[in-house]
Amino acid sequence: MSRTINEIYADIIAEKDSLDSLEDLGYSADDTELLLQDLNSSSKVAVWRLWAYITAVTIFFHEKLWDLFKAEVEEKLKAIPGTDTWLANECRKFQNGDTLIFNNDGTYGYSSLKPDDQIVKRVAVTGNFGASVVKIASQDEEEGPLRKLTPEELTSFQGYLNLIQYAGSSVTAVSNASDKLKFSIEVFHNALVPITTLEVNVESAINSYLANLEFNGAFRVIKLIDAIQAVAGVVDVGIESMEAKADDAVNFSNVSRMYEPASGYLEIETGSQYSEMLKFSVE
Repeated sequence: MSRTINEIYADIIAEKDSLDSLEDLGYSADDTELLLQDLNSSSKVAVWRLWAYITAVTIFFHEKLWDLFKAEVEEKLKAIPGTDTWLANECRKFQNGDTLIFNNDGTYGYSSLKPDDQIVKRVAVTGNFGASVVKIASQDEEEGPLRKLTPEELTSFQGYLNLIQYAGSSVTAVSNASDKLKFSIEVFHNALVPITTLEVNVESAINSYLANLEFNGAFRVIKLIDAIQAVAGVVDVGIESMEAKADDAVNFSNVSRMYEPASGYLEIETGSQYSEMLKFSVE
């Protein structure tokens, strides 16, 4: 990562201050002691300071160019065909209801991009010896809840995968309804904060944590506690119970530390009320 101009300038000044003599630099056109006196000038407009700053700016832009080059190379590496990252990107390009065209370069694509038809909003790829599973979810509104694909959408998407996947590989699409979460939590709070305000803010913190979970990432109890404790007025949080299950599972399982949603995402159990799951007590 490139240094800032001020950091480079400071390094130049520090190097200059560390030199007891300039004789080793091979300088002979001027008296060494006189030159050292000039270099030790405390004036903010000393010529040597100007040159040091010019040099720092030049080095800064040079390092910035290398950062840009590195980022470009890393981005190209991510897009190498056949990798999990490449497959995830291709999944997002799927346009429901549109026909794929076979291009001259041997790849499939669409005649035009139609963002409104690109229904895959979340995707996670797991691979194992040529067999990959793609978990996907859609989203009808930008800030709305995630949803599973309809049977028709999923069939169409699987057909898309069958065309773009590499020969000899096997890619299976999975799209399920969200895993469900329910809990009983006691929130200890400062009495100076209005309880109605506190209730709204705690519920919002829980919803925000769940909504911003990485797709196919793990739900962590300690992270949920952190989100609640970040609310103004909250003093402590007590977890009385925490349970989760896949949408098609019959029974809930206890969650002591973390939970990995089978569907890739997690929501509060349908019908559950925060008023029943949250208890507020003055500390």
